[in-house]
Amino acid sequence: MPDDSRPLSSWPAAITRAVLNTWHGAAERGDALTDRLRLAERAYVEAGGDADSAEDAVRDLLAAGARERGDWLLGPDMRRIEAHRPYPGDEDYPGPGWPEPRPGEPR
Repeated sequence: MPDDSRPLSSWPAAITRAVLNTWHGAAERGDALTDRLRLAERAYVEAGGDADSAEDAVRDLLAAGARERGDWLLGPDMRRIEAHRPYPGDEDYPGPGWPEPRPGEPR
């Protein structure tokens, strides 16, 4: 069972760097989440992690990274969301895909 409360400092530094840098780079490119996970799992194994635990370990590492370095780790996605807001500064708009109001309805 995953332990998403484990801090980044409890992971080997090489594995932490490999997984988080791979995720961040894939996010910068706009890769799909499933592709990011696959790449991060491969980076985990290549950095010395156990292949049998890669799926859970990567998710634990990403959870710790989001808690402790969220601005950096999630930054590419947050910038992408902000860039696609149709009404800049409209904090009520949740992002792409949200239905537009019907004519005559308040925004």
